[in-house]
Amino acid sequence: TPYGHPVDRIDLGETSIPEDVFIEFLNDISPRFSMDTYDLLRNNCNHFSEEAAKFLTGKSIPEYITGLPDDVMQTPLGGMIRQMLDRVQEYARQNAGNSMPVFTEPTGHAVKGHPHASLDLPFISSYYKPFLLFDKGDNGQMNMSKIRSLHEARHRDAGTEPTAEETNAMDALEEFLKLPVDCTEPLPRECYRILAKILAEWPVHSWGPVLEIFRLLMLYPSVNTHYANSSTSPTSIIIKRCLAAPKDVPKIVQLRGIFVTTNVFSHPHGIKTFMRTAILAEAIDCGLELVGREDMALRMSAAALLYNIALHLPKVESIEMVQLISGMAHTLSRALDEETEFRLLLAIAKLLYCNSAAQELVKSLDLNLEKSKEQEALGRRDKVIDEIQKLLES
Repeated sequence: TPYGHPVDRIDLGETSIPEDVFIEFLNDISPRFSMDTYDLLRNNCNHFSEEAAKFLTGKSIPEYITGLPDDVMQTPLGGMIRQMLDRVQEYARQNAGNSMPVFTEPTGHAVKGHPHASLDLPFISSYYKPFLLFDKGDNGQMNMSKIRSLHEARHRDAGTEPTAEETNAMDALEEFLKLPVDCTEPLPRECYRILAKILAEWPVHSWGPVLEIFRLLMLYPSVNTHYANSSTSPTSIIIKRCLAAPKDVPKIVQLRGIFVTTNVFSHPHGIKTFMRTAILAEAIDCGLELVGREDMALRMSAAALLYNIALHLPKVESIEMVQLISGMAHTLSRALDEETEFRLLLAIAKLLYCNSAAQELVKSLDLNLEKSKEQEALGRRDKVIDEIQKLLES
């Protein structure tokens, strides 16, 4: 599909319904599934699939798919999302084919014909790269030493010895990390196997060192591309186990989990896969939750991840766009440290640029941008606020 390869396949069985009968069924229900009746939460493609599946096989699609809108509405931001989404969709229906075209360029690029394309936005335009953590320090040597110690301790507890393959894999991984991040050398396959084994068998609270290794590996084009093309990418596992997990996950593990996810954006293949799979929804949910935490380091890191997502989100009306803007606006209504606030404002600016749907959504929020200027703030924060106001007024 345009969103990449499916992350799961569910067999609903076979059908004995003839094709002509199915076509007649589709003609009968088509008035209920049109552009005019479409609703992102209450009448979308999943609702159509549910009816078609029941007609063909007598079976329903999984409840976790059909029930997703209700799950969203039960979150603290659900009610606000519902109201704003209603307004945006009504605007789109009233102006279909007229003043709300669909743009598909990345957020940082001007879209020909859009009013924003002619605006002078020097500050926002100067931010066109994702936030990444490049620091290689000692090339991961200290963390590799910790991984070896933990690995040996687990074998001792089990009354076993590390295998020659495991030892060779760790040696190869340590040597690979000494290479510059712009090299094209492939990571040996045994390294992928030992890393997968660690994520599968080690308890999450001990993941700190291996997450730091993953953070470094995501900067290498060969590794980033390998995981982007793999059906077993560690990014989804890390998000689910570290970021979406209960708050008793150690802070260092959550922080390093965010760093790994952020560094996925260092190469095009990683970005493409991230933005077109279920990983995106998981990352948005976790980022919005973590950016509201009391810990400043977690807030700042989560804000960097949300900015990276905003930078590459397609210019279409989507629940991801609504969730991002409403969630970040909700967080901005609270007292924040300057860096977190700046990153969230910059993310909103990137979503607004050449995006009429986002523009209408932010206007409906009545975001108080003047209030930020009244506080003692960094000059760059005021600059991004000025340019956001230009985008809203254009």
